Amino acid sequence: AYLYPHQMRIVTPVARLLDSNPVIWSRLDRNRSGSEPQDAHASPRVDVTDPAPKSFRLDRRRALVTGASRGIGRAIAVGLGASGADVLVHYHHDDEAAARTLHDIEHCGGTGSLVQADFLDPADVSRLAGVALFKGAVDILVLNAAIQERRQLADVDHALFQRHVDANLWSALALLQ
Repeated sequence: AYLYPHQMRIVTPVARLLDSNPVIWSRLDRNRSGSEPQDAHASPRVDVTDPAPKSFRLDRRRALVTGASRGIGRAIAVGLGASGADVLVHYHHDDEAAARTLHDIEHCGGTGSLVQADFLDPADVSRLAGVALFKGAVDILVLNAAIQERRQLADVDHALFQRHVDANLWSALALLQ
């Protein structure tokens, strides 16, 4: 299943900013050209050639986007970069997808950097927070990363539930603090 820009009309302040900026959505997915992405995990290429309108500028703002190597997190990270924010691109394991996201941010005239962290490891979450705060306060925090291991209700045990709490809730709280 793929999410395309017309399906990403989610209701959050950042999404509203991105959704109302046609420059960001100028060419987010390959499907508009009639072809599906070849790899289910491949991030669509972004080709944003015009700068963001002045009303959407986020110059001198720092953003941390978790889970920014693909999907909605990637689109938000590129959109924030195109709007002038310095974006810290968090990813879990896909170095190449994260590098493509950073490349697209830079292609849009934005700046950013990469940081890998496993949200199941509290030390990694603490390190991510330290890296994010190294240059100063984070103005925009997009908590997009999550794990989702689906099972039948009868098959959910304490260990599985705790993994979801650690990755999806505890890591978010640690970053917010």
